[in-house]
Amino acid sequence: MYKKLKLYLLFITILFQFLSCMTMSNDIEIERPVFQNQQELISFLETLLDSQDDYTINIFARKTLSPRIRHTNLLTHSFLVINLSNGEYHTLSYSSENFGLVTNGTWVLNKETDISSFRLYITGNNIWDVVEIFFEEIVDVRQTIINIKNTIGSNIRYYYRDHVNKIPNYFNCNTAIRETLAFRQ
Repeated sequence: MYKKLKLYLLFITILFQFLSCMTMSNDIEIERPVFQNQQELISFLETLLDSQDDYTINIFARKTLSPRIRHTNLLTHSFLVINLSNGEYHTLSYSSENFGLVTNGTWVLNKETDISSFRLYITGNNIWDVVEIFFEEIVDVRQTIINIKNTIGSNIRYYYRDHVNKIPNYFNCNTAIRETLAFRQ
């Protein structure tokens, strides 16, 4: 009995290690996002801050697993869509750099599964179960970008269960957005 319990717990632990914000796709092939140089991301964010153009931020959530894998929508991944005035848009999300419950984390611009799931969503093919998250308050776009920029290089790490057991200086894809999102006063 005890041996079966240990094997079960080991299986669950391994399963949750792989079901992080490193999105599983292509029938259990793990997406490894291209982690751009963080200086490039800072430069992009500074360009937004210096821009006189209007831009908006929308918040979305989607299922973590590929649409090809049958499952319940137990695990979700959150991401931002930054809409520029010229019609261009970019996604931004917080992700783990490696597999594991606790690991290094980073903001990722235009992560493949964020972009593809968003494009499918706007064309009406919502196989990733993307939902837009609305708030009664108005998002302060500029302050949100500043908050995100301030987290880069600030020693914040990735913790898969951060939404359950909040630990200082740790984020997951959902709590990173919650912690950096600012609203107009």
